[in-house]
Amino acid sequence: MEKAPISWLMQFKFWLLLILSIPSALCSLFIIIHFYRKSKDLTPYHYLTIVLIVTSFLQVTTELPFAIAYYRRGQVISASSAFCTWWNWWAFALQGILRFAMAWGSIERHFLVFNSSTIATRQKRLAYHVLPMLVACVYAPIFYFSAIVVNSCEQTWNFSMVIEKF
Repeated sequence: MEKAPISWLMQFKFWLLLILSIPSALCSLFIIIHFYRKSKDLTPYHYLTIVLIVTSFLQVTTELPFAIAYYRRGQVISASSAFCTWWNWWAFALQGILRFAMAWGSIERHFLVFNSSTIATRQKRLAYHVLPMLVACVYAPIFYFSAIVVNSCEQTWNFSMVIEKF
């Protein structure tokens, strides 16, 4: 397997992602610890923030290091079809969770500001607050698992290229 030449742009992306991902992971970790310490004071209004912070932390600590290593080495860490399939599923699943949770959070904030009676009772809170957040967290991984892993055709991977998401 031939390594891709490491250009100045790849080096720049490596250092930029490395420098920014460390403080991002630390800030997310501090926020998670803060929420854990204040768990008795949490209300359902904090769930969106917790979902977004935990998912972002997972992305920064589990998915982003592979991209950083690619920019440093010029090829993916493990040049295998199973690893690339898993990496694609994991990256798309985390991005999907973040997007669905943020979209529902925007709709929910509209309900809270203009129609606060929407989540006044326990049943309404379950139907309009908890259930959509659960669906946002479960739908994306299942959808991308079926799209990338189950329904995939024979894959031919280019191990010297990362799809630009940034």
